[in-house]
Amino acid sequence: GGLTVFSGHLHRWETSESEEYPHIHSHCLAAASGDMWETLRDWKVVSGDGSDTGLTYYDFEKGKEPQFHFSTYKYGERHYRVYDLNEVGKAYRKEPAITVQQQKYPKHQDYGDSQYKNMVLVNYWHQKPGDVVELYEKGKKLKGEWSHIEDPTYNFAWDVQVLNGKIEKGPHKGNGMPYVWEFQARSAKTPLTLVIRDKDGNILYQETIQRPIPFDPKGDSEPSIYPESR
Repeated sequence: GGLTVFSGHLHRWETSESEEYPHIHSHCLAAASGDMWETLRDWKVVSGDGSDTGLTYYDFEKGKEPQFHFSTYKYGERHYRVYDLNEVGKAYRKEPAITVQQQKYPKHQDYGDSQYKNMVLVNYWHQKPGDVVELYEKGKKLKGEWSHIEDPTYNFAWDVQVLNGKIEKGPHKGNGMPYVWEFQARSAKTPLTLVIRDKDGNILYQETIQRPIPFDPKGDSEPSIYPESR
């Protein structure tokens, strides 16, 4: 037997395990009541870790560990978003609020800077202990780093809107995300293969990604999921 704990309202996903207590599993949901509601009506709904809005489904059976899965409205069972920082950088360089943000809150990443050329970010918000994100270019595995840097969609959807006076709350001094991986690609246009494995090496996701990857600062300009209540 074991104990599975579900909690919420951290505005980010978090799955915890302990070698000292191997039968206790903790799953913190981004929000127990919904995922998320802070962005503007005509902007993509994202949580504090950049995860997409969706629903979590549970299956409880006596004598067995509860099973659950999270399904986003846009991506379904795909629990990650991939960024081509060459394209993200174009949006950063066009947005005047980014210049203000860098002056006032320099802990934010400026993805318009040349140091991010040909870099790719993967925000794998549903990461569990032992999961690994891999990226391949022309069959060669790229060096990856679990870096905790910020998700550009969230920065545009929240902090840029605060600086532009469209959200009446204080801005964040930085937006470190718990499960963002960064990779340095060799060129700007070659396709990439993304593979995500669990702690036992089993493939959870595999996808071939064509580049360049377009970046819409509005997060694909999705309509509000709840247009009357937000």
